[in-house]
Amino acid sequence: MGSWSIGGGVGTRDPSIPPNVEGGDQAAQFIGQGKVTATPLFIASIAATVANGGFEQPIIRKNQPQAKAPRPISARTAGHLRTMMAAAASHGSAAPRVGDLPGVGAKTGTAEEGDHTNGWFTAYDDRIAVAALVEGGSSGVDSAGHVVRDLLTVD
Repeated sequence: MGSWSIGGGVGTRDPSIPPNVEGGDQAAQFIGQGKVTATPLFIASIAATVANGGFEQPIIRKNQPQAKAPRPISARTAGHLRTMMAAAASHGSAAPRVGDLPGVGAKTGTAEEGDHTNGWFTAYDDRIAVAALVEGGSSGVDSAGHVVRDLLTVD
């Protein structure tokens, strides 16, 4: 994922996906467990990138320039991800929160951390991409999904 910044003078923590993972940890990495770390803002940027077929740096200040990606996502990869996220939203794990909303793509997650779980949920529509993390949440759809739905349905 490389070095990542939202700009505007706001510090962020870079995401981390450890390289060269072996054994049981390798399987955990493939589903976002193990030692993968990322902020909700970074995850929302990934959702926006999928929705638009190109990197979407979050804008936090009016007239802030948007940085370009060092390597663009391919149209084929973006298309596959949009298809999968649309399926998750319409009849998959995200459907209980966003299945009735048109044009939404989504992904849910539950991350075990120590002795508790964290629920996360990311989604996009034609207006916005969002992500939420609820530390100690039961699952993505049952905790963070409520936050994301509220953001997607704000007028």
